[in-house]
Amino acid sequence: MSQEIESQIHYQFTDKQLLHQALTASGAEDFDTIHSNQQRDCKDLALVGDALLRLIIVDDWEVQSLASNEHLCDIGMRRKLDAKITRNSSQKGDVGKVTMASTMEALVGAVWFDSGKNLDAIREIVGFVTNSKRRDAIDH
Repeated sequence: MSQEIESQIHYQFTDKQLLHQALTASGAEDFDTIHSNQQRDCKDLALVGDALLRLIIVDDWEVQSLASNEHLCDIGMRRKLDAKITRNSSQKGDVGKVTMASTMEALVGAVWFDSGKNLDAIREIVGFVTNSKRRDAIDH
């Protein structure tokens, strides 16, 4: 599973646990283990990822909607990421919009920490997460 996602985002994780954490929704069985071990969890990674997404795209006001939950959810669903998320056992049916958007943001946060806080690595994954074909919108 991790190789498929790494291939999609064009980033190879050194620490595969960060990828696993990014794909573990709040309330999932693994979430409690991750959280109790004082590791970064999906919520932490999503918070960082959201800030990084906005940092990369803030200069181009036309693409502000690229960081919206609706857009991130849509891209995640189109990329079939919902099948890779470890969900809360109480979640029935489809992955919710907030869960999917948070997972997309968490992927950005996970790359941030795994890459040693490399902004160039973030620019690459922002293209995946936002499905932006306009490289000038995410280049500095």
